[in-house]
Amino acid sequence: MNKKEPLQWHPAFCCAMRLALRHEEGLEYIDEFSLTDKPLQIDLMIVKKSKEKLIRNQIGKLFKGHNIIEYKSPDDKLNINTFYKSIAYACLYKSSPIHKESINPNDITITLIRDSNPRKLIKTLTNLGFMVTEEEKGIYLIHNTLFDTQIIVTSLLDISDGIWLKSLCRNITKDLYFCLYEDITNNFNDAEKSLAKPVVQLISLANKDNINDWKGENSMCQALMEIMRPEIEEEIKKRFNDGFNDGFNDGFKKGEIQSRIKTYYECGVTPEDIAQKVGCELEYVNEILGI
Repeated sequence: MNKKEPLQWHPAFCCAMRLALRHEEGLEYIDEFSLTDKPLQIDLMIVKKSKEKLIRNQIGKLFKGHNIIEYKSPDDKLNINTFYKSIAYACLYKSSPIHKESINPNDITITLIRDSNPRKLIKTLTNLGFMVTEEEKGIYLIHNTLFDTQIIVTSLLDISDGIWLKSLCRNITKDLYFCLYEDITNNFNDAEKSLAKPVVQLISLANKDNINDWKGENSMCQALMEIMRPEIEEEIKKRFNDGFNDGFNDGFKKGEIQSRIKTYYECGVTPEDIAQKVGCELEYVNEILGI
């Protein structure tokens, strides 16, 4: 079995949470919130600035004033130790001297997030006397805890509220992948596209074998070219310079065209569309690509 490539899931997760809750007002996001002077950090802290504001998204219905988010990537385990660690984090947060005013413990919530269903954790919690109920699809409440606590299973979330969290996986479906790009194309402003960029990059790396098989789909290509344009142009320049320095004697134009052909193809553009974009014959594009 091939060893999985280690990926940086947490930065993409923090962006995905912002995207999932982007229609909600009055939320402040603090990535890797430091609990002490030494390295002890909460993955994501979401502060609800106004008590009057209601969260409509199913992910945040539990939210109160101070919301501790603990995320486990598809490569990590969500177990009973994670549960108790999150409670310890909440206690440290409650007692932290950085707060100008005392925080009511009833104003703190904990959210544990993972891709797959943590059945073993839920069974362990039940055996320990906690009651666990499924409130909505993919959202479980843990009752009788010191702080209001929920488990979110992203693979089970409704796509309407959870598309960006659902996508943080190693087995993304073709339909979900293209829904992301339709969301970017139809619904995102420039700031949201910037947030989506690290998520898209992470998803593409985690699912690169499947995504390579989906190349040529227009909806994906158009949105990908939009969101990844700066990276694509930078890669084109790099490849052009590398190609030129390696001894292309036909000058800058040849190196640039070949770099553009390869980079466009890796981003899912069909050879036919590449030929139109770079202004050359399809046969030449296929020759460069070796197809």
